[in-house]
Amino acid sequence: MFKSATVAIAANVATLVLLYGVAAFGQTLDNVARVEQDGLDNATAINQSGLANTAGTEALPMIQDGFGNALTIQQFGIQNQIGTIGNGLIQDNVLSGTAGTNTARIDQDGNRNRVDQVFQQIDGVVSGNGNALEISQTEGDDNRIDSVSQFVLGGMPGQSVQIIVEGTGNLIEAVDQTSLTDLRGEENEIFVLIQGSNNGTQSLRGVAQLSTISSSRLIQTTGTEDTGANGNTMQLTIQADDTAFGIVQRGRGNRTGPVVITGNGNAIGIDQDGLDNDLAVGLIEGTDNEIGLSQYGTNRATLTLLGASNLNSVLIDQMGTNDATLVVEGSTNTLAVVQTYLSGLGGANTADVLVKGDANAADILQEGKDNALSLRVDGSFNNRLGSSFSTATPGGLTPGRFVQSGSTNSAEVTALGDANLAAFLQQGNLNSILLTVSGSENEAILRQLGNGNAAVLSQTGRANVAVFLQ
Repeated sequence: MFKSATVAIAANVATLVLLYGVAAFGQTLDNVARVEQDGLDNATAINQSGLANTAGTEALPMIQDGFGNALTIQQFGIQNQIGTIGNGLIQDNVLSGTAGTNTARIDQDGNRNRVDQVFQQIDGVVSGNGNALEISQTEGDDNRIDSVSQFVLGGMPGQSVQIIVEGTGNLIEAVDQTSLTDLRGEENEIFVLIQGSNNGTQSLRGVAQLSTISSSRLIQTTGTEDTGANGNTMQLTIQADDTAFGIVQRGRGNRTGPVVITGNGNAIGIDQDGLDNDLAVGLIEGTDNEIGLSQYGTNRATLTLLGASNLNSVLIDQMGTNDATLVVEGSTNTLAVVQTYLSGLGGANTADVLVKGDANAADILQEGKDNALSLRVDGSFNNRLGSSFSTATPGGLTPGRFVQSGSTNSAEVTALGDANLAAFLQQGNLNSILLTVSGSENEAILRQLGNGNAAVLSQTGRANVAVFLQ
């Protein structure tokens, strides 16, 4: 049984209740639309233009409660609102079957528009395409997306969210995907594109507050820390200044990236917890950005700062068995790579670091067994902030801490330039280091504690100093 209806709105409040139906209607000024549908193959299309229109409130919600829900909302103008907080817009697929889905598309064009709350849920066991949501806020400023939530049970298909925001002063507060599936091929997907300035909150500073990611966030989680919700993907592109974002992923085989940031004063914190995760910050180009990456498990991270990327702070913090690749082109950047083992397990970390520029400061720590460090510095006056050891005495191995703690670790380091400082510490047995220096007035301290260690030094240039302690 299938019904359709079209309703012309004359009053300020429109209420439409359909069973097994399709609805389509348009509005202009200061209107409120409500839709309630139960049953099979529900579909609604709403078009509102003008000032202060609303589609779905807590008192007059938009609800599709059935099997196979589809919703399209278009709002053109100023101060329009969708799904006010408090269950204003809900799609709930409650039946079992073979093709149940929730799909929604929201388009807002203008200034000071809001999407307060969108909730999609699949309760039954289906094998369709799961939840799918597209939101577009374009040609306007001071727009806001407060809460987007998607939820599916175990054995369910994946979910997808695509958000495009263009303008100034826009905010995406939270996008949250929760899936209890343990099937690797049923992944969740989030894609976000932000263009403009002063988007998001400014709370994620200081290498992006990794342990307290709570605002302007993209989240993919499951019922436990590292099982279920496998194969999630998340992409974030920011072509803007002064934007703050946090990304959280839990599960296995997840992928974050590419994350592309072109702009200044941005803050990004990314936290992955699980096994076989990939994190690719494909391109950062700008000044005064805070980039913090945290991974727990067996993971890979790639971070690239290209061009004139200056005054940036970068932290890659990995626990377990991990690979990290860091490329920095610019000056006066602060860089840190921390790779540690997990409850006595792990190690075998690799770090590949390339720095091209002047007056940068780096700090690298590796713990465990069979760690490998490849470091190349092409520039001058690096690691000199608060520095002193002009007499090349060991002291506290500052400035520029490069530490490997464990056994059978290796480091290959090349420094090209002038007046660079570096201190290397290897603790354990059967460690090795190869240091090549080309330039003038460079200073290096190499200290090895343990048995069967080896060190090789090659220097070319003038007035270079190296001290070996074994």
